Amino acid sequence: MNDFLDKDDLCSTIQTEITPLVRVEDFESMYKEGGRPPVSPKLLILVLIMQYIERLSDRAAAANLRYRIDWKIAFGLDLDFKGINHTTLVYFRDRLLS
Repeated sequence: MNDFLDKDDLCSTIQTEITPLVRVEDFESMYKEGGRPPVSPKLLILVLIMQYIERLSDRAAAANLRYRIDWKIAFGLDLDFKGINHTTLVYFRDRLLS
């Protein structure tokens, strides 16, 4: 599936250069035990990065995550990934800033 992206494509750069730098361990303290399973903080950070680069609203970024194949490939998601609610980005951003 990695051959789907051109080497100079933004999503390819995210996949090869940025994704390896984001470690889930760096965000473990933001989550408590119990409750419903969280969306991967690594995925959320990558979505926020793409959202910033492409100047997207939370709704548009969540829609891109649901529908764009290049985003799914860049983030290492299955093609049938259902996506996230846009409010997940709002809450995650608030946690990062607090």
